[in-house]
Amino acid sequence: MVRELVHSFLMDLCCSLKHGITFCDPSLGTSGKGGNVVLLHFLLGLRTAAEDQVVADLLVNILKVCPDLLNRYFKETHYSFVPRVTSAWMGNVRLLKKICEAQPDISKSCKTSEFIPLPGLLSVAMVTTVPAVCNIIMLSKGLNLPSTVVKHSILSLVSMVLRRALRNTEHRLSEATWPRSQMYTLPAVQEFVQLCREAVSEVLPDMNNLVAVWQSLLKQKREPTDGPAEPKEGDVSTVKTRDDRDRSC
Repeated sequence: MVRELVHSFLMDLCCSLKHGITFCDPSLGTSGKGGNVVLLHFLLGLRTAAEDQVVADLLVNILKVCPDLLNRYFKETHYSFVPRVTSAWMGNVRLLKKICEAQPDISKSCKTSEFIPLPGLLSVAMVTTVPAVCNIIMLSKGLNLPSTVVKHSILSLVSMVLRRALRNTEHRLSEATWPRSQMYTLPAVQEFVQLCREAVSEVLPDMNNLVAVWQSLLKQKREPTDGPAEPKEGDVSTVKTRDDRDRSC
């Protein structure tokens, strides 16, 4: 009961633009200003979000209201997103996906009422399109690990990034939105979309490697098995057993 009341109070305090301590930053933290520093410190103190659903709900909702904290949170959090064959890493990735999926599909850069030069507009768009922890090194390392579970998780992250990028580029080129804008000409919009595509491609692993891993996982799924299947490296049960063994040492 007390836990629920505290959670409700913190949701009102941290997630309400009208009654809480948060405020809106249209630049999504790209302007270099301090931003919601008090909330950032509070978020960094929520060290059980990957295991506790209530804490995770609070963290996700704060970042949903304050997307300006996304990049700084991912850079300063104690959670590690470097791919490893552990249940802790998979829990961190699940939390990462919850945070990203709570963000609006269409970036706030599409709804700005002020003229922003294209490089600045691109920075705003990338905040909610590609998580700051997702880069070519991190994603490539995950694909190269022998763990099937890790590879599935990495491919899921790549799919999420590509879907968000596609929705944003389609929205920007939609006849119902950008062509009627008085701030950007159609050539400027097309240039901006190209910049977005290039920025997203820079964080993705080699496409041939992506396709090869995807085909390999499909092949494993389709292969018939005779008798009970042996646990594979990286299966959930294998990972949990390894974690338990490590904790007992």
